[in-house]
Amino acid sequence: MFIDEFDEDRDEDEGRNDDDPVRTTVRTQQFIVGMLTGAVACFCLIVMATFRTAERRPGIAEGPTILGLPLVTATSVAACAVSALLALAASLLIGEAGLRAIARNPWPDGPQPSWREVDPADDEARLLALFQTRLIVASAFNEGAAFFGALAYTLDGGVVALAVVAASLILILFRFPTVNRVRARLDAQLDRLAALRR
Repeated sequence: MFIDEFDEDRDEDEGRNDDDPVRTTVRTQQFIVGMLTGAVACFCLIVMATFRTAERRPGIAEGPTILGLPLVTATSVAACAVSALLALAASLLIGEAGLRAIARNPWPDGPQPSWREVDPADDEARLLALFQTRLIVASAFNEGAAFFGALAYTLDGGVVALAVVAASLILILFRFPTVNRVRARLDAQLDRLAALRR
């Protein structure tokens, strides 16, 4: 799925200028998603290498279980589910509030931005910044759940804790941006913005 989209992006973008703000933003977003997943993957590799046998785990006293799972693992499963819901809710709320703010204030007063900042007068640039904010916030929720799952594995050594890590990473990678996806989302948001301004 991702490979096909990369090829489509490459074919479409061969004739385009590297100064295209969508391509630049997508590259930044891809780097962010890559670093979030890479950090969790590195942490998991360290945890698995350090605690490969039960004797090397810090060991916790037998404690309560929830649905047959140790308390920490069960809590990490719940955290994964809650983080998925919070990521979705936060992304939707940030997106809607940001879109309404852009619609209300198309030409903000104040000093002009430097070359490194988003031009507040350019709707496309402001929407791209909004997309990036949504990506970071939503992915951070899932990254937290992934780290929690890795810590649960450190303490309990259960496969369920690793499944929490995998599920959280899949949720992060599900948001992996491509030029085609971002352009389609941008076009849809520009249409909504025009409708809000009527």
